[in-house]
Amino acid sequence: MKGLDGLHCENGNADNNRKRHSNLQLRFAFGSCAVVFQGRNDVAVWVLSMIFVLAWLGAMWGWGLSKSWGLKSGYHNMKMNQSLDRFLPEPFDCNETSIEGRFGEDCVSLWYFWKLPPDKTTVLSHAMVWLLYSLHQIFVWGLLYRAQLLKSQYSKSVSAKKYSCQLLWFNWALLLVNGLFHVLHLIQTHWTYDALAQDVAMSSSQGSVIMMLCFILLIEYRERGVVLMWPNPGSDDRFAKYLRLNPEPIHLIRKYHGYAFSWACIYTFWYHPMENTWGHTLGFFHTAMVLLQGSLIFTEIHLNKYWRLLIEVWVLVHGTFVAVQTESFDLQIWPVFAFGFGFILAFTQIFGLPFWKKISPYFRLIPVILFFVIVLALSGTLIIDNRAGKSGLGRMYEMLFIPAVEKSPGPDGISAEFYKIFWPMIGDKLTEIYQSWFDKENIHDDIKKGLETLIFLNGDRANLDNYIHK
Repeated sequence: MKGLDGLHCENGNADNNRKRHSNLQLRFAFGSCAVVFQGRNDVAVWVLSMIFVLAWLGAMWGWGLSKSWGLKSGYHNMKMNQSLDRFLPEPFDCNETSIEGRFGEDCVSLWYFWKLPPDKTTVLSHAMVWLLYSLHQIFVWGLLYRAQLLKSQYSKSVSAKKYSCQLLWFNWALLLVNGLFHVLHLIQTHWTYDALAQDVAMSSSQGSVIMMLCFILLIEYRERGVVLMWPNPGSDDRFAKYLRLNPEPIHLIRKYHGYAFSWACIYTFWYHPMENTWGHTLGFFHTAMVLLQGSLIFTEIHLNKYWRLLIEVWVLVHGTFVAVQTESFDLQIWPVFAFGFGFILAFTQIFGLPFWKKISPYFRLIPVILFFVIVLALSGTLIIDNRAGKSGLGRMYEMLFIPAVEKSPGPDGISAEFYKIFWPMIGDKLTEIYQSWFDKENIHDDIKKGLETLIFLNGDRANLDNYIHK
């Protein structure tokens, strides 16, 4: 059977199967083509799983609305009695030293609104979410390990395709485990409410997602390069030879990315309670897609470029919507996410689709041109600049913020997100090393160097108080 890239399956008994199941044919629209699939367990399960996810999100909304939940954020709802009853107000003054996270620099941006006040938490509310998260993570990691082990042994003993249209036992097990814990998370939210956000920093959840997105860029590098499909492993021009990435680390990430992705996704999934807001809904839809992709490991649909692109770029939709939902002080921050993730889509991600290899390279400029046309149109209309007499066009530079986070390391070649994510493992050792330098009063010159970016907010550009430091 032929179809879209990654949506076809060869079967020696195809003719017999067509006769046997002629009345069970299902036409399935995927991408820009209509695919007739038959005997395609992976596609059928994908469709049914997406229906399950939508039903699960519908249950989240129904249950939440029955309790009159659904507040957008602390910025807009603090005048509502229900908001004051359920959550602490946003820490605008950053001076509440009695509560962790509500004092110090940037405490407003670092405070997570959707968690119980300290006096309403219990041992059960803390322990329950950690127990469920741990079980979810351990089961998925164990099944991934078993799947890789069995597939490796089978490939060595039998001449067979690594990726199949049929699901194996570990696919069904992963689907069952992930589906079960989705239901349990909904029940847990309405029982004890709190998620991991009560005990860990918001940056750990954000950092795990950024790590996953960076790993995806490396995994897809072989097909789409860095910018406009260049430089990729096949680029033979003089500059590409110097800029081409080392394939060894990329091979390692491609082989074991399932463990990193499942951790990032499951950790983020349990970081948030299942509150019925559109921000939570879009975020949980994203984690559900990633977990579904992992559950369909070693199937043909796992390789489908269109499905993979949807998963990768969904952060553009989610990030932009959350920024709109939580905006405060008349300061628009959604362009940072819309333009930033849009920049990566137009210059890099879109070129993972298979048809780009079949057409002239000059057509690769089309997504870039469309992107800048959209940015110019929005900057001249919807986007505002709080500086008197200035138009939104002065904020176009914000499109570079997110690409810089995802692709630009610090002076040591390692991004800040790496340290945020892995600090629990390396923090004590690094602290010991740094302390020894101070004790010996001997700090290496390279350590004294750093990069600092000033991000303009509004007002007088000559006043440093109108900037934030990154």
